Amino acid sequence: MRDSPRPPITITQAKDIRREAKFLAEWLNSGGTPQDMFRPLVKMTVNIATHLRKNQRYYRKCVLTIRPLKPTDPYLAYEADAERILRRIRKRYPSEKGSAGFGESRGRIDGSLLFAERQIRHGRAHAEVVDMLESFYFLAERGAFADFAICALPTCEKCLFALRRNRRYCSDACQRTHYDQAPERTKENAARQKKHYHAIQERHFEKLVRITRDARVRSEAEQKRQHHLNEKRKAQGDLDRLREKRR
Repeated sequence: MRDSPRPPITITQAKDIRREAKFLAEWLNSGGTPQDMFRPLVKMTVNIATHLRKNQRYYRKCVLTIRPLKPTDPYLAYEADAERILRRIRKRYPSEKGSAGFGESRGRIDGSLLFAERQIRHGRAHAEVVDMLESFYFLAERGAFADFAICALPTCEKCLFALRRNRRYCSDACQRTHYDQAPERTKENAARQKKHYHAIQERHFEKLVRITRDARVRSEAEQKRQHHLNEKRKAQGDLDRLREKRR
C-alpha cells in the first residue's frame, strides 16, 4: 500500500484558498463575540497544521503502517480541543449540514453534489458564523492553515495569510515595534541613547567653557581698558595740578 500524494493545486484553487483565507483573517481581526469564539480554534489549528507539515514523514509512516499515535501526540489533544470549541460554537449558533441547493451546485454536471453548513436560526451573526465555518472547513481540508499565521507582536496577535513563509507580522508597524521591544534592541538603544546623551553634555560643556573663556577674555580686556583710562585720567590730573602751580 502506497500513500497517494495530494493532487497539485491549480491556479484557480490557489486563488480560492487565498480569497477564503483573507476573508477569514479580516473577519477574525474585526473583533466581536463570534470572532472571540473562533480565534482559539484558528490559533490551535495553525499550530497543529505547522506541526504536521514539519513532521509529515512521521505521520505518513503512521498512516502507511497503521500505527496508532502516542497518547501524548499533540494531534490527539488538538482533536479533543477543536471538537469542544466547535460544539460550543454550534450550540451558540446552531447549524446543520445539508444540500447547498441547485443554485449553488450549478455547473456540476458530473454527478457530484455539494453540501454545506446551513443556519437554523436567522440573523446576521448566525449567517456570518455559518460562512466562517464553511471557510474554516475549506481551508483546513486543503492544508491552508499551515500558511496561516498570527502576528508575532504579543500585543497585536492579528491573523494573516502569509504568502511568504518567513512573514511573521501583519504590518511593517508591528515589525518595527517588535524589533524595538526586543531585549538586545533595548540594550542597544539604551547604549546609543547614553552615548548620545554624553555627546550632548560634552558639546554643552564645551559651549559653556567657550562662553566662560570668552567672558573671561572680555572681562580682562575691559579691566585693562578701565585701568588704562584711570591711568590716563590720573596723568591728566597731575598735569593740570602742575599747570596751576606754575601760574
